[in-house]
Amino acid sequence: MDLRLIEPFIKSTKNMIKEMTKIDVDIIGEPYADEGDMESFGVASIINFAGKMRGRFLIDITPELANEMVYSMLEEKLNSKDRLYVSTISEINNIISGDANTVLNNTYSLGLRLAPPIVFTGKNIIIAASRINSASILGNTKYGKIKLNIGFQEVLNWYGRKIY
Repeated sequence: MDLRLIEPFIKSTKNMIKEMTKIDVDIIGEPYADEGDMESFGVASIINFAGKMRGRFLIDITPELANEMVYSMLEEKLNSKDRLYVSTISEINNIISGDANTVLNNTYSLGLRLAPPIVFTGKNIIIAASRINSASILGNTKYGKIKLNIGFQEVLNWYGRKIY
């Protein structure tokens, strides 16, 4: 996968989480191709986007990290089943994805538009990989682990040519 499409999501994740929650995200290693199903850390949010390309951004975090992020933003301890808890995780992904897509749109004129995020919480969640090329990268914080998964699918024009 083209690193130019992945970097904005990594930078946005680090910057937006730091700005919103004061939590530092340390990236571990390099992005790697991630094919197949993924076992969630416990709290996952997926947001799809479309334009000249289609794609999705998955942020997967441990419950401990999610709890701290929600507390940092709302100054209130909430249960993962609470609607405001889920909405907060959803909005974090929305902000990160919006920031990354703005960079991609401004740089490559992809016309990407976001769909509403989806959030999953619980134990033993398996996220089935869709049939698009994706790359993952792992990170760590003092509150728990984070995994980012970025996937893009080429969109062809009427003549069968790649748009991007």
